[in-house]
Formats: sequence, structure tokens, C-alpha cells
Amino acid sequence: MKLLRLLLALVPLVAQAQGPDLAIAFQRKQLANGLTAILVRRPGASVVSVRLAARVGSAEDPIGQSGALAVCARALADVAETAEGTAQDPALLEAIDQRWDAVLAERRFRELEAARAGYTLSSPSPDPVRAASLQAAYFEAKARIPVPRTPGPASVLEVGRNLVVLGRDLPREALGAWCEGAAGGLKSLDLRTFYHHRDALASAPLPPALPRLSALLRQEAYPASPIARPETGWTTETAALRRAEVRTLAARAFAPGNLALLIVGDLQWSDVDPLLAATFGGLELREPLPPSLHLEPLAQADRRVFHDMDDHAAYMIAWRVPGLGHPDHPALDVAAGILGGGRTGRVVAHLTEGQGLARNAGVDLGRSGRADGNLFTVWAEASGERTPGDLAQPLGGDIDRLRAQPPSPDQVGRVLARARAERARELENPSRLATAFARAWAQTGDEASYVLSLERLAAVKPDDVQRAVKAHLLERHGVQAVGLRPKRAALGDDTLEGDIAELLTRVVQRQFPNDNMRVGDEVRSQLDQILKLPVEQQRKIRDELRKKAAESAPIQEKQK
Repeated sequence: MKLLRLLLALVPLVAQAQGPDLAIAFQRKQLANGLTAILVRRPGASVVSVRLAARVGSAEDPIGQSGALAVCARALADVAETAEGTAQDPALLEAIDQRWDAVLAERRFRELEAARAGYTLSSPSPDPVRAASLQAAYFEAKARIPVPRTPGPASVLEVGRNLVVLGRDLPREALGAWCEGAAGGLKSLDLRTFYHHRDALASAPLPPALPRLSALLRQEAYPASPIARPETGWTTETAALRRAEVRTLAARAFAPGNLALLIVGDLQWSDVDPLLAATFGGLELREPLPPSLHLEPLAQADRRVFHDMDDHAAYMIAWRVPGLGHPDHPALDVAAGILGGGRTGRVVAHLTEGQGLARNAGVDLGRSGRADGNLFTVWAEASGERTPGDLAQPLGGDIDRLRAQPPSPDQVGRVLARARAERARELENPSRLATAFARAWAQTGDEASYVLSLERLAAVKPDDVQRAVKAHLLERHGVQAVGLRPKRAALGDDTLEGDIAELLTRVVQRQFPNDNMRVGDEVRSQLDQILKLPVEQQRKIRDELRKKAAESAPIQEKQK
């Protein structure tokens, strides 16, 4: 009877997607503490790819402590990488905690004094010597804890809004040491390199302008949801994190019931089972942290955000769409592939190669098992002196065509062919296969969602794509992000207004090349008059200004 139960627990789960060449066999077992173990056997693989996936992400960071799980994941990855268990003096870690608490207490006291001064008309009495001594004591203690190693090319660490994946590709004989280190870090949760990672994230430079614009777009789409926060947290909140508070969060976030261990390589279950029992099987059963879910009603109107770009203008439009468990998600996946897949995607082909309007363009679809946080985003970065107004109409036109008419069977077939080619590449690469399995489990709680994704994609028909686009990519319920070049942001926020303002400035500058004040007055005066006209007349004026700007440029160059 015991043998029968063992065999039933280890029955290989096999799924086939459009042909036996892409079939994937895997074995799955759930330990008594709730941790899920999955083995994907790849005979002949030279390395073993191991991934630890967690069904939590930055959306589970407590209010005021964003970045907590990002720092925690990095500290846990260090323990697994070094395979040194938890050989760290607890007294040293407690000492650095106390010294950081003293720094925070002094900082908060000064903030209260400054706030009080605003009401009492008295200035606070700062004590720079005391503040500097507390900061120096903190840095002295921090210098005594190990510095994190630079991750090698075989290391994996991913912290998203709804998942954490860490792991490594290593020789078969090193798998035991990695599992021992990772399990030891989860058991003690001492997070010995916590402060190194915390300070590194808090002082990280700003991302480029295009990702910043995308972040603003997400915040506008989910204004009251933690799903809109950056994966690494708000800098000011991350800088004030305390190790003791993060340990309390990590105990539930990385409880065994929230974890899955993925192993891909030339191994049998008989090789893995004793290793699991000796390492992860020793973790105690803890109450897991549930995934957060904040469903917000979508405002019944277009919403827009504006942002200054570093160089080129940009334009994005996004819609909130359902997650992986929804029956329309495969059709939306096909729509994203038709619009932005490869060099033949409609958006990419029209804007970058056909019309030459954009330097880069694409379509992004959020893929998670949650009902919130999934955005269908169409975006483009303008080329040369192009404006957001030059990009808005072509991007919207490609969506309109999918609403009005279903794609051809050939277009749907090309999306499926690209997906099959990607699956074939993953099957040939244990590292990519392990990461794909880990992401699928973390996003849905079911690793079979990855195995069956090709079958679901193959079942999509052209009419399904049109129906899903009409149902979820509504004409007036999207969120727009307009990236303006700094010189025109002060002249006009609206896309059409900004276009007119920039073109008008270029034309007037040629009339008064040595008088910037006169140029500013003329532009503001003419712009005020133009904006009082109907939109159709404004568009005609914009076209005339474009011609004037284009015609006068060669003359000016010749005069010079």
C-alpha cells in the first residue's frame, strides 16, 4: 500500500502541445510543509538548473515599506550562492540593527523638530556631530558583515510585481550544497547582507526616460493599487527599511506553502528525493502570505500622463486586461503577437520600417494569474524631430483595424509558429526551461499552465482575436502616456497643442533669430489665438506649420 501511494505521488505528468516534438514530461511532489518540488528530466544535459520560485512580489510589500521583498530576495540569493549556510554571528547582526535604529531615531527627531518650527516660528537646533557619529557607527558595523558577491552569468534573480525567482545553473555534484545553503537561509532568515542590498537599491540611479514613462502609465492605470509600485520600491521608503521588520514579512512571504523548487537536468527522482528530505523538507510549516488583490473600477474616460523625455519623444497607450486564467487571455496574446511580434508585427512594421516615424516600437502584454496588474500596452519612441502626435494616430489605427476586421489565418499562424519556435529553444536550454517553469508556477500556482500554453494558443481563431480586442481594448477607456522633449513641455501638454507649440517656435525663431524674448512672446500670443479655434482648424494650422518649417530649413542653411 505504501509503495502504491508513492507511485501515485510520482506519476509523470505529460502534456503535448501541437506535436510530440514539444512534449514536456515532469514529476511533481508536495512536501509535508507545503513546498512544491518539480523535476524536469533532460537526458544528456551537462548542467543542472535549479530555481526557487515564490508566489509573492513587490505588490505584497507593506505600506510604507516598498522594496522589502526585493532586498530580502537578494539577501537570500547570497546565502544560496555562497553555500555557507548561516554561519554569521547573531550578535553582530543585532548590533548593526541597533545602530541603524539609532540613525533612524535621530533622523525622525530632526524631522519632527523641523515640522514644529513651521508652527512655532522657531528654528530646530540641529546636532550635526551627533548625527555624523551615529552614521559612522552604522557604517563601521556594516563593514564587518560580508559584502555580496557579484552574480555570475549562471545566476538568476528576478523580482517582479507578482513573483520572485532565484537560482543557478551548476554541476550536478554542486546541487546538494546549493540546496543546503538556500534551505538554511530560509530556515534562519538572518538576511546577513540585508543592509548592503538595501543601501544599493536606495542609491540606484534613475532608469532611462522610456521606463519612467511606462511606470507613470502603470500608476495612472492602477492609481490606488500596490501593483503600480516599482519592483525595487520607492527610493525614500527603501532607504528606511529595517532588517527586523523585513524578517517578519519574509517569514510569511517565503513560507514553504508559497514556494516551489524547480530542478531541470539529467536526474532521476531517486537522486532528488533524499536531497529534498535533508534540506527543504526540514523547513517548518508556516502560514503563507496571501497574494494581494486590489480591484479598482476603471474610470469611464480617457486618462493621460505627461513626462519630459531625455531626447526623443514617445507615446504609449494601455488597457487593463484580464490575467492568465481568463478565457480571453490567449486571444489577447495572439493580438499582441500580430501587432508587435518580430519585424513583421503591424506596429513595428508600420512605424519603424514603413513610415519611419519611430526608432523603436512594440506591444507588451502583462501575464499573471491575478486579476489586476495586467496591461496591454502599445508604445513607440519617435525618431528624429517627430512628435507624440505623429505616433498617436498610427498606433491607434492598428488597434482600430483589429476591432473592425479579424486578422487573417496566416497572421494567427505566424504568431503560433513563433511561440512554437520559442518553446523549442527553451527545451534545448535547461536554464531557460527552468526559468519558464518557475515563472508559470509563481504566476498561476500551476506549472501545467506553462506546459498547456501552446495548446491554448493553438485553439485561438481569427474571430476570437477580434472579439477579445473589442471587449477589452475599448476605444475610450485606455490610459495614454505622452513623452515630451523638455523644450516643449512648458509650451503645451496636450499632444496636438504640443505639436503646434514646437512647430510654431521653430518658425518664429527663423524670423527673430537673435531675440529669444521676442520669440517667446510671439509664440505665446499666436498659440493662445490658435487654441481658441476648433480642433479641425488647429490640425490644418499644424499641417501648414509643418510645411513652413520644412520649406524654410534649406534656405536658412544656405544663408549660413
